[in-house]
Amino acid sequence: MYQRDQDGQELAAYVQIKISFINLVILMKHIPLHQILKGSISGVRIAHFQTNVPQDDDVSALGAHRDDHYIFFVLEKGYGLIMVDFHEIEIQAPALYYILPTQVHNRMRNELAEGWFIAVDTSLIPRECRNLFEGRLLLQSPFLCSDVQLRQFRDLLCLLSEKQEEEAEKPFYVSVTGCNEPTVGR
Repeated sequence: MYQRDQDGQELAAYVQIKISFINLVILMKHIPLHQILKGSISGVRIAHFQTNVPQDDDVSALGAHRDDHYIFFVLEKGYGLIMVDFHEIEIQAPALYYILPTQVHNRMRNELAEGWFIAVDTSLIPRECRNLFEGRLLLQSPFLCSDVQLRQFRDLLCLLSEKQEEEAEKPFYVSVTGCNEPTVGR
């Protein structure tokens, strides 16, 4: 008798998991997938955001969605909240955080944050680097930066952002040749 009850519970648990999986597959079909090529010619989009400064796009229009590219956030001040794969993540500055392509997320609530948003086409990141990011999915948590690292990120992002803005007609291409050896060029 005990064996049957245990088998029945295992079957019920299996059925519940199967139903949850089917619901997730159905849900994923209805979650929009944004493409970077619609917002960037070069495959890189860099934007600075500040506290209490409205963004160009409507936050409500960016409800739950997925992207076909990587997203990186560098928080300089304050903190932000973001929902990633149905888990709320709090990012406290100074920190770096990333979202993988196709991860379901909402736009970061950054009313109390200042920092950078960087979108990068998947094709610009070598397979070895993609494997590093994607192989650590369960360890995907904000990386606290030192003051020196934060200054280096800020300086680099300021330069890239300026270059991106001044040459909108002539795209500025960024190519990453290895995880430790980025190169920049036209």
